[in-house]
Amino acid sequence: MKVEPKIDGDDSKGIKEVSIFASAKYRICPKGKPENNVNMKAIDLATARDMLFDLFNRGVTVVTETCSEVLNDIISDERIEAFDQGIEIGVENTIRALIDASVHEDKMITAIQKSWGLSREDSAQKIGSVKRKIALEGLEEYLLCKGKSKFAVNKFKQEYSVIIRLNHDESLIGLWDKPEKLYAKLLDWVPLKSRT
Repeated sequence: MKVEPKIDGDDSKGIKEVSIFASAKYRICPKGKPENNVNMKAIDLATARDMLFDLFNRGVTVVTETCSEVLNDIISDERIEAFDQGIEIGVENTIRALIDASVHEDKMITAIQKSWGLSREDSAQKIGSVKRKIALEGLEEYLLCKGKSKFAVNKFKQEYSVIIRLNHDESLIGLWDKPEKLYAKLLDWVPLKSRT
């Protein structure tokens, strides 16, 4: 609720009527000129000023507390998100380390399940996801080493629907660690622009 005093009255007499909220009416009088009225309390300007400051401070406190609660909720959500991202990075790094160590997939699944508390199915999905990511990184690196520009590599990935095909074509995922063969296999497919 907006706290805004409503001031009515005749300035020539130095007496003003102030409505603070709708429930309380006060008669503000200059010092030494109290006005008595059955429905209103007589106060001087200094007291009125103090009352307004008090109302303002209470309003600021409420706004501050509300803002603080909202910020705490946002910070809490960001902490949870950061924690989840940390877990994802940890799982991915574990899988990459196991791949580098040439650990068999069945043993990788068991290790991830025990280390990170994932189900066997989730562990297998994470391994497949990391392999697709490695395949894409390897392909990009291979093409860049062949002298292609970053723009040309991105254009190739788009025209040949590389990401979509890696996610759906099992014959491509088998080449996740052989970027030159993956590139050759991708070239066998007719790009989207050539189909029309």
